[in-house]
Amino acid sequence: MVTLLYFVEDKYLEQSRAWLMSSSTTSSDTSSLQSPIRLVAAGREVTIYVVTTREEAHRHLLTVPVDLLVLEEHSALDETICFRFLKGLHYLPDPDQAFPLNRVAVVLCGKEHLVDRSFRYGRFNVAKVLAKPRAVETLITLLAPLVENQESGKLALCLGGGGLEGLLYELGVCKALDDVLVGRSLHRFDIFCGISAGSILATFLAFGFDLDDILDAFEGGGQGSLDPITPAVLYDPAILDWMLHAVAVLAKTRSLKPKALLSTFLRMSPRGLFKGARLRQYLSLQFKNRGLSEDFAAANRELYIGATNQDTSEHVVFGAEGFRDVPVSRAIRASCALTPFYLPERIGATWYADGQITRTANFHWAMERGAKLVIVVNPLRPIESGEPGYVHGKGGLFEALQSLKALINTRFLHALNHQIERCAEQDVLLFQPYREDMKLMSGSPMKYSIRREIIRLAYNAVIRKLNTDFEFYRSTLNRHGLELRRGRVLETS
Repeated sequence: MVTLLYFVEDKYLEQSRAWLMSSSTTSSDTSSLQSPIRLVAAGREVTIYVVTTREEAHRHLLTVPVDLLVLEEHSALDETICFRFLKGLHYLPDPDQAFPLNRVAVVLCGKEHLVDRSFRYGRFNVAKVLAKPRAVETLITLLAPLVENQESGKLALCLGGGGLEGLLYELGVCKALDDVLVGRSLHRFDIFCGISAGSILATFLAFGFDLDDILDAFEGGGQGSLDPITPAVLYDPAILDWMLHAVAVLAKTRSLKPKALLSTFLRMSPRGLFKGARLRQYLSLQFKNRGLSEDFAAANRELYIGATNQDTSEHVVFGAEGFRDVPVSRAIRASCALTPFYLPERIGATWYADGQITRTANFHWAMERGAKLVIVVNPLRPIESGEPGYVHGKGGLFEALQSLKALINTRFLHALNHQIERCAEQDVLLFQPYREDMKLMSGSPMKYSIRREIIRLAYNAVIRKLNTDFEFYRSTLNRHGLELRRGRVLETS
């Protein structure tokens, strides 16, 4: 069974439907221009939905499992309706709802400027551009290989950062996905990429830690196999480091002139509020308690942790060739070293800072290693408030974090859209906080007291998103051997 979505300008609707129904095997309700057309061609049962607007096409793509999108082009003009439709195909409210270009074909009507028109659409890397054949059966035969060549591959989970609330949000997202995916849990995915706070969860999953045990560790239940993760684990003040650093700077001061004193004062500022040593020790202890090695090669799945070389601004991926001999706990600590919250991490002769400085979720890394389905979780979004002065009224720290989040999120969305266009044969599903969720998520990155609320918020957001466009996500996951069932929203306590 093959399902086609056939886009044509409204003025050619009746003509195109008549051509699509010209096959002797066609069956359709001729009383309605909206009814699907069914026929048999190339040894397959084919269902064709004909649409005339981008809004109608988008609605079908979200509600009907579509194998191929076919655009019927009648004009040789530069900016045709089909051309504008194709350009807008990847700029939808949710990037993961962009239809993959390797499943788009363009049928050119008429004989004018066929070469130029083919070249114009070919620049979009669509799967096929062809002249309209005489018979609809010929069209189906020519398009059949596009369906047959769709193969499943590796599955990847890519987790970004965002401080403690980002990690809690990712926990809620992963728990929701684990509950609605049938027959394959998240820790059985093939590739795990983690950056900053996301590296903690990615590592636990790659090494086979149970998701419920990870949740229990953050919720403080003490019932799972992991020790509780408390504020004392996450926030160990770097007072001694600051004092020693200040003394060292003062010892080198040779002038009492105002300009020199100002320079000295700036160099005395803390390099980080927290050491991060307890986090590293906690992670090492969890591996030791389970008799696991901290070697990347000991992970059940491919694991990659992103960090930033502080001196060269180069993005480094621990777990990749040349960076596999680092203990996992040290790699995580380096990936989480967002100054001025955490001190940078020294490994060998190199100082490392937070991976989000140079990347957001490393989804491209997973794609380049054979992932055909990439699930990306990006909790680090700036708040969007319609209230003038809302951010300004929250103080300097809030303003600084808002600016950082806006910078990182803009870079992330640009990179994601570019990667989706470049790798049309791969599917990307993106989960990130909605606009109304950000007031709870934004502000201090140390929101330990409301951890359960953030986890529940993320869980419910994923369930609502999947249930709203259930057929779209079900068909996307089915292409990769995954089954999806409807989830149930958690009640607030």
